[in-house]
Amino acid sequence: MNQSSSSLKPPVLTFHVQARMRQRGLRADDIELIRRCGDPVTEGFVVTTKAVQRARAELQRLERLAGLAVIEIDNTVITVYRADKARVRRLKSR
Repeated sequence: MNQSSSSLKPPVLTFHVQARMRQRGLRADDIELIRRCGDPVTEGFVVTTKAVQRARAELQRLERLAGLAVIEIDNTVITVYRADKARVRRLKSR
């Protein structure tokens, strides 16, 4: 993931880009993904082969971490554990 774009605000989509997105079969979340994972260039972002490789590696790490819960209070990590399905449901319902 591109670190510099991780905190980007949602972009304003002009009428021009909305028309181009329709023509090219793109959705707004595709634009967000390009901005989040692409390499920054002078005028925006571009998805390179290396960017795809980085995203693939990050996805593999995320798959390895599936089911883990990190508990924090006021931005301080208290504990980490592997949560069973029932506990995940309880955590998500809070």
